[in-house]
This record gives sequence, C-alpha cells and structure tokens, in this order.
Amino acid sequence: LAWELCKGWEENRLLKQWDVVVLIQLRDVDAREASNLEELLDPDKQFGSEIDYIKRTCGNGVMIIFDGYDELSEKQKQRTSVFQRLLVRRLLPGATLLVTSRPLATQELPMEFRKQLHEHIEVVGFSDNDIDEYVKCKFCDTPDMLIDFQSYISSHPFIYKAMYIPLHCALVTDLYQTYWRKGKKEFAPKTITQLYTCFIHSLLERYLDDDPVYGPHELCVQELTDLPQDVYDDLMKLAELAAKGIREQEYVFDNLTHNTLGLMQRVNDS
Repeated sequence: LAWELCKGWEENRLLKQWDVVVLIQLRDVDAREASNLEELLDPDKQFGSEIDYIKRTCGNGVMIIFDGYDELSEKQKQRTSVFQRLLVRRLLPGATLLVTSRPLATQELPMEFRKQLHEHIEVVGFSDNDIDEYVKCKFCDTPDMLIDFQSYISSHPFIYKAMYIPLHCALVTDLYQTYWRKGKKEFAPKTITQLYTCFIHSLLERYLDDDPVYGPHELCVQELTDLPQDVYDDLMKLAELAAKGIREQEYVFDNLTHNTLGLMQRVNDS
C-alpha cells in the first residue's frame, strides 16, 4: 500500500497536494538504526538538497510515510528516538505523517500522536466477491484447474476462511497451482498449519534449487525427512529462534549469525 501511494504520487495520480513524499520502511536496518533526521531521511546521502528543503520548511508540503511501525524495537519506541520526536511534532512540525502498522502495535503509538490523528483507516480483508474475483483471475488460463480449485476450497472451509486475508489467498492459490501441476493436488493444505508448512516447503525447495551445492531438489510433500542434514539443522535453529521470539514478544531479528535458508530474506517490492 505504501509503495502504491508513492508510485501514485510520482505519476501525479495521488497525493498531489504534497511537494515531497518520503517513504521510510521501518523493516530496513538503516532506518531502524537512524539516530537523527538526516540518517533517517537520507541514509545513503543522495538527496542533500531535498533534505535541506524539508528542514528549511519545517516539513510544510511534505508527507512522511512510516511503513511498519510494529517493526520497531522497544528502544526505538522511546520518546528520545528520532521516530518518536517526529511523531510528537518536535521535529518537522509542519509535515503530514502517515503511519502503517499491524493492529496490535497501534496502541504503542505516542498518545500525543493519537490525539492529533485526523483519520484512522483499518484495511480489512477480502469479501466473498473479492476472493471469487481473485481466484477466477488467477486461474483464468487454466479452466480445469479452476474447477478443481473451487471444489477444493468448498471441501475445506478452514482454508476458505483463511482466504479472507489477501496474503493467505495468494499463498493458497500459488500452492494449489504448484501441486496441481506436479500431479500432487491431494497434498494441497487442508488446515492453516498445513498451509504454512507447505509454504515453508516451497521456500526451501527454491533455496535448494538456487544453491549450486544441492542443485534441483524436490522435497517430500508431507515430511522434511529428505532435507540435507546441514539444512535441517539450520531450519531447527530458525524454529528455536521463532519460538523464543514468540515467548519474549520479539519479532524483528537483525545480524543473524546462522544461515536463514532464504526464509528471512527481504522480498523485493515491485
């Protein structure tokens, strides 16, 4: 959504009332480690004149988009951090701020910021019509697969309910498409746990395919028993890290020392 807003501004379709739009993706290490305004807005030091303009105007005519507030650590949410000083208007008081976050983290926004909110928008999931439209578009070139898929989701209501979340909708259709083409549609996920297990399988297969040491590699659909031992060991380390993160409510991991198997790589926005 944040990328689409910026793209629309660049193409003069959206946000026309702002002279400058700055997107700060808070999952990026450079953004989260910024200690001052310059490091936050221009970590690569490529836009000196633009930063001078923003500071000179105190942010008037500028929109700053904080994408992913929930990605910040507790330290970065302290009042002295550059993020908080922007949110409570101690820096660039004339700027318009747009913050995206998962719902649970919105209560962690500074009270001063929440009191000044002009608008609070919650993005809801797909409707039944949205799911139907997405599915028909996804399988528009393969009518036989479409018929099979519609039968599949009608037989598995838990999977269909998961598709109200757009990300799940994409996962379910992509995985079914993969299994159908391999002649293994009977292994398509039937529960939410199986959905994410199958997703991890597909990511691991991609990792193994791209690694010259392992080459093309097709995993067992239901088990990971045929993983190379070193890859299996790394996967167990990631599982332990995830479990620890849940227990300690830590969801951002930087500077990992072991192989992440492609499971924690940044997805290129396009």
